[in-house]
Amino acid sequence: MTDAEIAVAFAALAARLIPATDTMPGIGDVADLEQGLATVLNSRPDLRGDIMRGLGVAHRDGADAAIAALQAGDREAWAALGLAVASIYYGAPRVQDILGYRGPERRTYDADATPNYVTNGMLDIVKQRGPIWRQA
Repeated sequence: MTDAEIAVAFAALAARLIPATDTMPGIGDVADLEQGLATVLNSRPDLRGDIMRGLGVAHRDGADAAIAALQAGDREAWAALGLAVASIYYGAPRVQDILGYRGPERRTYDADATPNYVTNGMLDIVKQRGPIWRQA
C-alpha cells in the first residue's frame, strides 16, 4: 500500500472507532491522523506488522468489513489498531482539556511519614481479628 492508501484506510477506521458524540468530538476533529499514526509507529515499532496487516484489510474491504473481520479473525491486528486510535485520540490536547486531564502530576513522598491507611481506621478490622498465620 502507498502512504496515501494507508492514510485513507487509517482515517476511515479511526472515524468508525471514535465518531463524534453529543459531548465529545470525533477523532478526525481533534487529531492529525497521519502524524498520529507515524508517532505511534515510531514509538511502538513492535506494532507495525499488526497495524499494517489490519490496514491492508481495511484498504481492501472497507472499514466496516475490516472491523468485523479483524474482531473475528485477527485479534492482534484489531488490538494494535485500537491501541493506536485510542492513543492518538486521548493524546490530543483538545480531548485532554475536555476530560480535565492535565498530565502526570508530581507527588512528594515522605518515607518516614505514617501512611494514612494506618491511622484512618481502615486496618481496625484486621487488628481486631488478630493474627492468623500458622507454621506450614
